[in-house]
Amino acid sequence: MLLLGLCLLVTPALALELAVTDDGRTAGYLTLGWDADGDVELQQRGAGGDWVTIYRGPDAATTLSGLANGEITWRARTVSNNGATTGAWGPTLSIQVAHHAMGRALAVFITGAVMFLVLLACIVMPWREKESSA
Repeated sequence: MLLLGLCLLVTPALALELAVTDDGRTAGYLTLGWDADGDVELQQRGAGGDWVTIYRGPDAATTLSGLANGEITWRARTVSNNGATTGAWGPTLSIQVAHHAMGRALAVFITGAVMFLVLLACIVMPWREKESSA
């Protein structure tokens, strides 16, 4: 029994795995989720950059917005309530962010503007006909 208790005390925490739960990489946002008991430290690294802690707390997911084009990598580990590290870094998760092309965005915007003007004309035109026949 004592041996079992000692094994439980020295068993390291399992590495934390990240998963994409809401994929908006073409719009510059992403939601990362994980399954952990307790607090988590999440770090991010851009292409060729250093690891930067972007989240530390008890939540099971975080949404990141304003992501620039390029490859971004994240890693996470569990931490104790007093901030001491208790878990090893989990496997990294790398995502290639690629926003929609500007030409496509302009085409969608122009199409919407034309449809708005046609709808506006359809609403206004019947009123003009009634006024002229009176």
